[in-house]
Amino acid sequence: MDEAEFSQLVQVVGFGPVFEEVIASPPGGANGTGPQPDFVANAALLVSRSSSNDQIWAKRGMHRLASTWCDCAQFDTFRADFASIVQALAPFTSGPLFVQACVAQLGTSLSKSPMTEDIAKSAAAALKAIRDAAQLTGQQAPLVQLTLDYPALFALLDEIPASFRPMLQSNKSASEFVSALTTRLGNENDSEGVAAATRALASNTTIQFKDKAKPNWDTLAAAAFNVISANAASFHATGPSIDVLGILHGKNQIAKSHVQQLFDQGQLANRLNEADQGKKGQQLADIAALMFLRGSDFAGPNGKSWEQVLTESKEFDVQFKNALNWYIWGNPTTYVHQSLKTRPSLKPVIAALVKRDIADNGGIGLTTDHLLKNIEALNSLIGTEPVNIALAKAAARSDLWSTIEAMKDGRPYDDAVTTLANVDAVDRAKLIENVKVRLVGKDASTWTEALADGGAPYNLAEIFGETLGQNDVLGDGLRAAVHDALPHLPQSNEGARQRWFYLSKFVSRDIRTMLFKNLRDKIQSGSEFSELPELMRAGGGDVLDIGKFDEFADKTTRHLTIPLLYSEIGLVYVSENIEMFSLCLSASDDDSKNVMRETLDKVAAEFGEIEPEAASIVAKAFSTALDHPKLTS
Repeated sequence: MDEAEFSQLVQVVGFGPVFEEVIASPPGGANGTGPQPDFVANAALLVSRSSSNDQIWAKRGMHRLASTWCDCAQFDTFRADFASIVQALAPFTSGPLFVQACVAQLGTSLSKSPMTEDIAKSAAAALKAIRDAAQLTGQQAPLVQLTLDYPALFALLDEIPASFRPMLQSNKSASEFVSALTTRLGNENDSEGVAAATRALASNTTIQFKDKAKPNWDTLAAAAFNVISANAASFHATGPSIDVLGILHGKNQIAKSHVQQLFDQGQLANRLNEADQGKKGQQLADIAALMFLRGSDFAGPNGKSWEQVLTESKEFDVQFKNALNWYIWGNPTTYVHQSLKTRPSLKPVIAALVKRDIADNGGIGLTTDHLLKNIEALNSLIGTEPVNIALAKAAARSDLWSTIEAMKDGRPYDDAVTTLANVDAVDRAKLIENVKVRLVGKDASTWTEALADGGAPYNLAEIFGETLGQNDVLGDGLRAAVHDALPHLPQSNEGARQRWFYLSKFVSRDIRTMLFKNLRDKIQSGSEFSELPELMRAGGGDVLDIGKFDEFADKTTRHLTIPLLYSEIGLVYVSENIEMFSLCLSASDDDSKNVMRETLDKVAAEFGEIEPEAASIVAKAFSTALDHPKLTS
């Protein structure tokens, strides 16, 4: 009965009771071993796909079918719709017997069927359905016993995702598998599938073996070594042997030693040349990838540069990456970029692979940690545009902010913040908060070092202020540091003074006013400053305004304005802040004004030609100020 016919029957009055009566007495399977499983499966699928599946009779019938399923005979062959059967019945059962019955049916029916690619894919779907059914009833994923021959097992492993392999247990031991693969490597008809089976069985998530042991890959690695060292690239087993050693390189010390030996003795270089001569692009990439694992630099095939290889084969970078995907059991793009220092000749290949990963996959092959810590290196290798694309994609990663928070202070963190600040996809407010929290957490001693020598906290404060446009108060540690550094400003070098003024932007307005007034008092007391003009230039006009230098105008004229005019830097500074200095001069005593008249003559004589604009501005404004009598109350 097909679905269309069943849909018509359910419309007949009284169909429900008849249906329940029919499924209550299902036909028996062969040899009286239980109800016929195909009958139960077909009935369940018909009901589940019917528009009447929410009727009481349908639900009651599905419960009956789920119960009957547990007592069924075995299928005569594997059904491609096995997963659909399990999915249909699973919601109507609550005990472990249903899952056990599914496991038994799957294991037995697979052993009765030729293992085609379609069957293997359907088996993978069946494993997922059984696992989901187990989860519905609070069970762990069950174990499916397999009694398949090696060709069937290897064909099945080709299609089973790694996460489902632990649900499979073979009736063969780990050593039997390795022996079988070693034999198949030497057989021309079977060697092609050895690498895929090796990778599936060497994975951390693989099937369970009869003896509960882990495979010892020494004999297979040795066989692969012998093939590569004694045969040309065109030999049927050379390609699979390259793959086997690549796959086992990170799993087996013998395999790693054999790769080193083949590299050092030149056999891999010979195979590389042969693959190039035979125009075998993927094999060329496979051999290059295996050589890459050695950790040493190496030249392109037949005297070619790697740039030339890329020019001749537009797909080489993809093929190279595909090989590494098999071999390194990790993240190929990150691994390749990290290897640039030790393999400089392959820079064109590395750059092409990184670029391709970003163009095709948004840079998913670069871990978030590596991407953020190597922004400048990546910019240098492939340019800023693709790196910014990768960062924009990384903004959606779940580990972005935890990675940023875990980064240590220094250039990589600064580069990451500076670059991310210009990536629209990044939450700017969250980035600002991340930087602020980091800066607020610094203690006074850290800020004192930053004032003296610059370094990470100061650089980050500049990014916070300039790149991120912030001027929030950055904590008690900074306040204490700038306060304690004030007495040392007269003898500090120019860099330390500039840092002091810059960091003073990140204390409260009241604290900053107090600091600048204290500095004013020092200057107006006649304290000697080694580089007064440089100091004032570092403070800009803010130091005059916030420090309220006009409150004691005469002292400002005598101890600041006049000394400043005796240097080019000071003259320019006065001209840039002429309004404040003119105001102070107007309010100064006659003695101070007389000294200023003499000073202006010297300024005109000494700096009139060197700084004509500044000298003119000062002369004109101060002449006016000198003509104004001092105001008295």
